[in-house]
Amino acid sequence: MVVILFLISIFCFQNLFCVEFKLNSSTHTTEKFLSEEEQTLEELYEEIDKIEEETVSVYFQEEIHLYQEDEGFLESLQQNPLDLNTATYLQLKSLPGITDELARKIVRYRRLNPFKSKSELKKIVDAEVYNKISPFVIVDKVKKAAQLNGQVRIRFYPEEKTEIKTYYQPKEKFEQPYYFYNRTQLSYGDKLSLGYVFLHKPNENVPSLESFSYLLRKWWVRLNSIGLFDKIIFGNYKAGFGYGMVFHENAAVSNLVGSVKPKMRGLREDKSTADNAYLYGLGFESNIGNLEYSIFYSQKDLITKTTVFTEVVQTDEEEQTIVSSYTIDDLIDIRNDYVEYDKYLLDYDVNIETSTINKLPKRKVQEQLVGINFLFPIDVFKIGFCGYYARYDNPFDPDKTKVSGYDLVDKYSERWRYVYRGDNLVVGSLYFEFPLDKLIFFSELAQSKAYFSQQSTSTFSSQLGSGVNLGILLFLSRTKFYLLYTYLEPTFYSPLGIPIKIYDYPNSQRGIKIGNSYKFKNGEINFSYGTAELFKGIWSGHWSSEQPRFPSRYNEIFFETKYKVFKDIELYFRTIDDLRERYIDLKTYGLSLEQQLVQTQQLRIKNRYQVSTSILKDTILKIRYDHQWQKFIDYGKSYYGEQLCAELKYKFWGFTINSRFCIFNSDEQVYLSYLEPKWYNLYMLETEENAGGDKFYFTFSYKISKNKILWLRYRYKFYTTKVVDPTDTEFRIQIDYGF
Repeated sequence: MVVILFLISIFCFQNLFCVEFKLNSSTHTTEKFLSEEEQTLEELYEEIDKIEEETVSVYFQEEIHLYQEDEGFLESLQQNPLDLNTATYLQLKSLPGITDELARKIVRYRRLNPFKSKSELKKIVDAEVYNKISPFVIVDKVKKAAQLNGQVRIRFYPEEKTEIKTYYQPKEKFEQPYYFYNRTQLSYGDKLSLGYVFLHKPNENVPSLESFSYLLRKWWVRLNSIGLFDKIIFGNYKAGFGYGMVFHENAAVSNLVGSVKPKMRGLREDKSTADNAYLYGLGFESNIGNLEYSIFYSQKDLITKTTVFTEVVQTDEEEQTIVSSYTIDDLIDIRNDYVEYDKYLLDYDVNIETSTINKLPKRKVQEQLVGINFLFPIDVFKIGFCGYYARYDNPFDPDKTKVSGYDLVDKYSERWRYVYRGDNLVVGSLYFEFPLDKLIFFSELAQSKAYFSQQSTSTFSSQLGSGVNLGILLFLSRTKFYLLYTYLEPTFYSPLGIPIKIYDYPNSQRGIKIGNSYKFKNGEINFSYGTAELFKGIWSGHWSSEQPRFPSRYNEIFFETKYKVFKDIELYFRTIDDLRERYIDLKTYGLSLEQQLVQTQQLRIKNRYQVSTSILKDTILKIRYDHQWQKFIDYGKSYYGEQLCAELKYKFWGFTINSRFCIFNSDEQVYLSYLEPKWYNLYMLETEENAGGDKFYFTFSYKISKNKILWLRYRYKFYTTKVVDPTDTEFRIQIDYGF
């Protein structure tokens, strides 16, 4: 089946400019996000094509937008009412008086019998609710949907042949220095949708029949309204239930928040390229009266990789460097990771057993998982339970005591005391939501248990861990207020979830965050304050880690404001100030002549000043200045970083040109960050540390027709602080073809 889909995509690509198909409209939203790995970021890009229209943001210290509500929502609906036959579930439940269950009933009703008139809505809702929502809904003339629809996405960028220096062989040139990505999706009416994702990364295996199953990263088939089930999905899929503590639909993207109160959407296709992310198997969703339930099974092979460490040994004659490798054996590191063929990994050495050059990954751990979710709405109140049991065919019991760079007394010391150990994992949560006038209360209480099976030889006992997320939202006319509380024990393991955190690091914290958003005539103000207690050390044990080794506190203040001076000119200011503790070597920062390890407080202040103007038609110009300052409270030395950027966006005749030029300079350990387009409508955070220079990118997109888009990008960097390889260039192409 997937081979046939692949051939169809090639055929469609070859006819890109020759055949004209009837097009269906698609909704695009803009994302801002952060992750260190581009392939993992693919997860958020797929949100552009989701059915339910909702902007997804990712938390990082440079871009915090916890609220995504539109001011004047109902007023805009009076001008552009929702069509009952096409409005999404999220749009429907945003209407006054429409509960989650009523929205679902409307969706189920129209699947079998599309609305022919607005009055049919009275069969589902009572007269009071009907009168409330009547001004905001309409029924357009029913149009017969196209029988076959689809989209083909092609991404490509060339890369020069990489000269790899390994430990055992001085030079090795690889024959496949290119990146090629293809995602094809097909749907037949509303009942069937299927697709796949194919990806070849630079320096990977040559595509062949043998490597096809690996390069075909994901595939899925989804059936809607089949018999007793609302949804049946098999292949690669992901799960999102409750408020994300146990199942988060974007668990492979760290530090994600869609809003203060995360919105999960059940079982969905996994369109990412992260090899080890999410689930693989079969899932069902249905309901019995008001009770909604999901049952799913996954049997997924998690690919493990090796990394390298060196150790200098003194002999009688000379010093010798010994190179060794070890398999990464931390479940949290493996579960949502993807296999990275890095030119510095020992895997590339052709003369050792673990080499992966021209080979497929062989080291795997199989995970078998059974999961459930139950949701029972009672009027406006809803309560639910979700959880899963997972079993691994190879026990996890990490031991870094013999690994160079780790200073551990034994394998259970420091952070390693709190990593997952076992071959069985049970995770579950109870969640609820209760709206009361302009208030919304919501919470999720979760617990996990990690343990070894009886036949295991390990003497390590089982680990119990708990987590609590609680929130209160208050909506007034111009003000939105929230209060969040989190409690996460260090032994709470939830590799498929993302709990709400105050401090962006592993569990072992409790704290609160309060925030307020206020909008006025020509602008808005957003403010938040968070404080957390890290009641255990979260130091990893590695010498380069600066995470606190002992209990500590974390505080953060965020403030931003934007104001329209004139119709076409907007001023923007933002500051992010935090006070945290770090475990540092004073010698690294020039604070001591000798090595001296201490835990001390660090204050960081990040300011942004921006002016935006759109005086010229279809043209937007932004000038931005970023300034960062940080110091250790107990020491007098300060560290700085700054960058000045100019960004121009221009539209004409279906073309869109976007360009940015920046100059930057930063001290050691000061990270300057900025969002840069990696693909069409996808932005990724770039950082510069202890560097100076300038950077420039230029993107060009052309909307050939409604669902046909061509996108090109060129990037250039020049580092004034680098002597070797001071320049960095890159060229990318993306084509979207809908039919």
